Amino acid sequence: MFFKMLLAFIVSICLAGGVVYFGMPVTERSTSTTTDIIVPQNEQAVKLERYLDRFVKKKSAKASIPQNSASKNRPPLVSFDQLMEQADLIQATNLKDQAFLDITNYATEFNKFGAAKTAMNKIEQVELRDTARGNIAIFMARSGMSKEAFEIIDEVEIETLRDIMRLQVIEAIVLPNQISPTIQ
Repeated sequence: MFFKMLLAFIVSICLAGGVVYFGMPVTERSTSTTTDIIVPQNEQAVKLERYLDRFVKKKSAKASIPQNSASKNRPPLVSFDQLMEQADLIQATNLKDQAFLDITNYATEFNKFGAAKTAMNKIEQVELRDTARGNIAIFMARSGMSKEAFEIIDEVEIETLRDIMRLQVIEAIVLPNQISPTIQ
């Protein structure tokens, strides 16, 4: 029994060593670096290609619009007071904090920074409260209120987040067409 196990061990070592030494067999691949150009064969394919090109251009143009500019043109669906009242009725602290964070984000979309700050102050968890501060500051910076945005960043309670959020506000000012990872 011992010799069979020893023999199987030696065979497996030899096979593994052979694979490592000689490598796995490689299938033949084309080493050409040129790419084939696909040319549409009929008129319908040409129309489809033109339509797709326009569609892609429209999508990329929409992506360059700042996130909160579309919300300025429409009124809020529900009053912030009503949202605040409903969030206050939630018993679970985690859910209540998430509701206030959502209300904060909703208010900032409409540049209602007073309502956003009110909702932010009701958040009990420090991490979520600082996240709300960062989101408010980014939207303020995009709205041209950079001084107020940096003042909000100065209020961030977690020191390690302060630098990251300050950078995000700077990016919101310098690169206004980029969507911040915090807001996504």
